[in-house]
Amino acid sequence: AAEFSVITGVQLDKRVPAGDNFSDDEPPENVKWWKKAVSHARVFARVSPIHKQVIVQAYQKYGYNGIGDICAMTGDGVNDAPALKQAEVGVAMGIRGTEVAKDAADIVLQNDNFSSIIDGIEQGRLCSANLRKS
Repeated sequence: AAEFSVITGVQLDKRVPAGDNFSDDEPPENVKWWKKAVSHARVFARVSPIHKQVIVQAYQKYGYNGIGDICAMTGDGVNDAPALKQAEVGVAMGIRGTEVAKDAADIVLQNDNFSSIIDGIEQGRLCSANLRKS
Protein backbone atom coordinates (compact mmCIF):
# COMPACT_ATOMS: atom_id res chain seq x y z
CA ALA A 1 0.00 0.00 0.00
CA ALA A 2 2.92 2.36 0.64
CA GLU A 3 3.92 2.35 -3.05
CA PHE A 4 0.44 3.69 -3.85
CA SER A 5 0.46 6.66 -1.46
CA VAL A 6 1.96 9.00 -4.09
CA ILE A 7 1.30 8.24 -7.76
CA THR A 8 3.00 10.23 -10.51
CA GLY A 9 2.00 10.93 -14.07
CA VAL A 10 4.85 8.72 -15.30
CA GLN A 11 3.28 5.77 -13.44
CA LEU A 12 -0.13 6.57 -14.92
CA ASP A 13 1.16 6.60 -18.51
CA LYS A 14 1.24 2.79 -18.47
CA ARG A 15 -2.24 2.50 -16.89
CA VAL A 16 -4.44 4.69 -19.12
CA PRO A 17 -7.29 2.66 -20.64
CA ALA A 18 -7.15 1.90 -24.37
CA GLY A 19 -10.58 3.43 -25.05
CA ASP A 20 -12.25 6.61 -23.84
CA ASN A 21 -13.14 4.99 -20.52
CA PHE A 22 -12.50 1.84 -18.51
CA SER A 23 -14.26 -1.23 -19.87
CA ASP A 24 -14.82 -4.77 -18.67
CA ASP A 25 -12.07 -5.85 -21.11
CA GLU A 26 -9.27 -4.09 -19.24
CA PRO A 27 -6.15 -6.22 -18.66
CA PRO A 28 -6.41 -7.91 -15.23
CA GLU A 29 -3.11 -6.38 -14.07
CA ASN A 30 -4.46 -2.88 -14.81
CA VAL A 31 -7.70 -3.61 -12.94
CA LYS A 32 -5.73 -4.87 -9.93
CA TRP A 33 -3.43 -1.82 -10.04
CA TRP A 34 -6.32 0.68 -10.24
CA LYS A 35 -8.22 -1.01 -7.42
CA LYS A 36 -5.16 -0.59 -5.20
CA ALA A 37 -4.60 2.97 -6.43
CA VAL A 38 -8.13 4.16 -5.62
CA SER A 39 -7.93 2.51 -2.20
CA HIS A 40 -4.52 3.78 -1.11
CA ALA A 41 -3.51 6.85 -3.15
CA ARG A 42 -3.22 10.10 -1.20
CA VAL A 43 -1.46 12.25 -3.82
CA PHE A 44 -1.45 12.28 -7.61
CA ALA A 45 1.54 14.37 -8.70
CA ARG A 46 2.66 15.82 -12.02
CA VAL A 47 -0.32 14.48 -13.93
CA SER A 48 -1.51 15.57 -17.37
CA PRO A 49 -5.07 16.68 -18.22
CA ILE A 50 -5.89 13.20 -19.58
CA HIS A 51 -4.59 11.66 -16.36
CA LYS A 52 -7.00 13.81 -14.35
CA GLN A 53 -9.96 12.48 -16.29
CA VAL A 54 -8.68 8.88 -16.05
CA ILE A 55 -8.25 9.25 -12.27
CA VAL A 56 -11.90 10.34 -11.95
CA GLN A 57 -13.00 7.44 -14.19
CA ALA A 58 -10.98 4.97 -12.10
CA TYR A 59 -12.64 6.11 -8.86
CA GLN A 60 -16.04 5.88 -10.55
CA LYS A 61 -15.35 2.34 -11.81
CA TYR A 62 -13.15 0.73 -9.13
CA GLY A 63 -13.72 2.81 -5.99
CA TYR A 64 -15.76 1.78 -2.96
CA ASN A 65 -14.71 -1.87 -3.20
CA GLY A 66 -15.57 -2.14 -6.89
CA ILE A 67 -19.02 -0.55 -6.68
CA GLY A 68 -17.74 2.86 -7.76
CA ASP A 69 -17.28 6.11 -5.87
CA ILE A 70 -19.19 9.33 -6.27
CA CYS A 71 -16.41 11.63 -7.36
CA ALA A 72 -15.75 15.35 -7.05
CA MET A 73 -12.97 17.22 -8.84
CA THR A 74 -11.62 20.72 -8.42
CA GLY A 75 -9.96 22.73 -11.14
CA ASP A 76 -9.31 26.20 -12.49
CA GLY A 77 -7.94 25.85 -16.01
CA VAL A 78 -9.01 24.90 -19.50
CA ASN A 79 -7.13 21.62 -19.11
CA ASP A 80 -9.28 20.70 -16.08
CA ALA A 81 -12.59 20.96 -17.97
CA PRO A 82 -12.84 17.30 -19.13
CA ALA A 83 -12.23 16.01 -15.58
CA LEU A 84 -14.67 18.56 -14.11
CA LYS A 85 -17.32 17.32 -16.56
CA GLN A 86 -16.51 13.63 -15.89
CA ALA A 87 -16.92 13.95 -12.11
CA GLU A 88 -20.35 13.81 -10.52
CA VAL A 89 -19.49 17.16 -8.92
CA GLY A 90 -17.09 19.53 -10.67
CA VAL A 91 -15.88 22.48 -8.60
CA ALA A 92 -14.19 25.44 -10.31
CA MET A 93 -12.45 28.46 -8.84
CA GLY A 94 -14.43 31.67 -9.31
CA ILE A 95 -11.59 34.21 -9.08
CA ARG A 96 -8.64 32.63 -10.87
CA GLY A 97 -10.64 30.02 -12.80
CA THR A 98 -11.04 30.27 -16.56
CA GLU A 99 -14.48 30.65 -18.13
CA VAL A 100 -14.10 27.17 -19.65
CA ALA A 101 -13.56 25.61 -16.21
CA LYS A 102 -16.48 27.56 -14.74
CA ASP A 103 -18.76 26.44 -17.57
CA ALA A 104 -17.73 22.79 -17.15
CA ALA A 105 -18.19 22.84 -13.37
CA ASP A 106 -21.32 22.18 -11.35
CA ILE A 107 -20.21 24.51 -8.55
CA VAL A 108 -18.11 27.69 -8.75
CA LEU A 109 -16.34 28.81 -5.56
CA GLN A 110 -16.69 32.58 -5.50
CA ASN A 111 -13.80 33.02 -3.05
CA ASP A 112 -11.41 30.27 -4.35
CA ASN A 113 -11.26 28.93 -0.79
CA PHE A 114 -11.28 25.13 -0.45
CA SER A 115 -12.71 25.37 3.07
CA SER A 116 -15.90 26.66 1.41
CA ILE A 117 -16.40 23.13 0.03
CA ILE A 118 -16.38 21.70 3.56
CA ASP A 119 -18.72 24.44 4.78
CA GLY A 120 -21.10 23.65 1.93
CA ILE A 121 -21.05 19.92 2.69
CA GLU A 122 -21.81 20.62 6.35
CA GLN A 123 -24.75 22.85 5.38
CA GLY A 124 -26.02 20.21 2.96
CA ARG A 125 -25.88 17.50 5.62
CA LEU A 126 -27.70 19.76 8.08
CA CYS A 127 -30.46 20.43 5.52
CA SER A 128 -30.71 16.72 4.75
CA ALA A 129 -31.01 15.83 8.44
CA ASN A 130 -33.68 18.49 8.95
CA LEU A 131 -35.67 17.18 5.99
CA ARG A 132 -35.56 13.65 7.40
CA LYS A 133 -36.89 14.91 10.73
CA SER A 134 -39.88 16.69 9.15
